[in-house]
Amino acid sequence: MFQQNRREMVIITVIITIAFALGLFVASSRDSLNIHYPDKFAVLDDADFDLAWRDHELHIGSTPGETVMEYYPFGYMLGFSTIFTLNEDHILLTFTEDENILHRAHIENPALPTYRGIRVNDPFDLVVEQYGEQYAWVDNGNPDDFDAVYGSDNSRCIIFQVRQGLVRRIVLQNDPLIVN
Repeated sequence: MFQQNRREMVIITVIITIAFALGLFVASSRDSLNIHYPDKFAVLDDADFDLAWRDHELHIGSTPGETVMEYYPFGYMLGFSTIFTLNEDHILLTFTEDENILHRAHIENPALPTYRGIRVNDPFDLVVEQYGEQYAWVDNGNPDDFDAVYGSDNSRCIIFQVRQGLVRRIVLQNDPLIVN
């Protein structure tokens, strides 16, 4: 019995050591991220968090989850999460846990523009024309691949994921003000 337990402990130790070594290798082989901040962030309007899709208006930061599900009955919740998918439309909507308020939209659909008219597959130069040059960005040294963040905090911002100079995903986030 003692010999069986000892062999199992050796096997577990070897597995943990291999997993740790693999983790260190992966972490060390990744390019480091560069974070750049503007002197001043662009100001976003409330309208920047409005989306019009399929004859309905959504307000990121205030539309109740029940309303979204009523507007889009073909969508569905992902498991027991707070994420609602309009899978065919390539849109993910996230709700706050307790209040069930729409607070984030991930857009990968080129047919759905932001309030200022930016769409997936637009060149990033067009984003700068509409939103300005006052954004933070994160890159790994490749000037054509980065994430641009408009807005001064993580509770109210717009993120443009840019790959090869083109917008590939747009994330609108506007956390609701909850008054107790």
